[in-house]
Amino acid sequence: MELEGNRVAVLVEDHYADLELWYPVLRLQEAGAEVVIVGTETRRYTSQHGLPIQADSRAEQVSADDFDAIIIPGGAVPDALRRDPAMAVLVREMEQRGKVVAAVSDADQNLTSTHDADDTYTERVFSLTARVQQEEGAFAESTVLREGNVITACPPVNLPAFCRMIIVALMAANSAPSEHLKDYG
Repeated sequence: MELEGNRVAVLVEDHYADLELWYPVLRLQEAGAEVVIVGTETRRYTSQHGLPIQADSRAEQVSADDFDAIIIPGGAVPDALRRDPAMAVLVREMEQRGKVVAAVSDADQNLTSTHDADDTYTERVFSLTARVQQEEGAFAESTVLREGNVITACPPVNLPAFCRMIIVALMAANSAPSEHLKDYG
């Protein structure tokens, strides 16, 4: 149970991508983490293929201090980041505190909506990643990308490597609680 004592938020919205939510939830629970499903409301949500999940809390009820990591699956969840200020604030505060922020599939390209326009860290991490992938650069074939505390993966076939990277990042953070994974100030 290498993640015992860790709390991980997983964002949800109707029409979430089934595998991109459920695979990390089950894998992190298996590793001993407490997984909290966070939505725009505390209600039942349905995936793209009809799988239901109940949100444990609303984004405005929690803070970055409550979690060690946050996972953003694809599907409609990235759109919720743009529409719901509380979700955007939660993700931004997690990243700013050096906590693990993990996004799958199209979610990584929408993380910029959680940051200010003049945030150079966000520009470097998210826009560069998307640009390199689109141009079939050095990272185009990578299963998982990690820049400091931000982890991204695309497509869902890379979920095993994505979850392994999240576990490694959380274990590293646990072994050095006074240090952030990397400070990009």
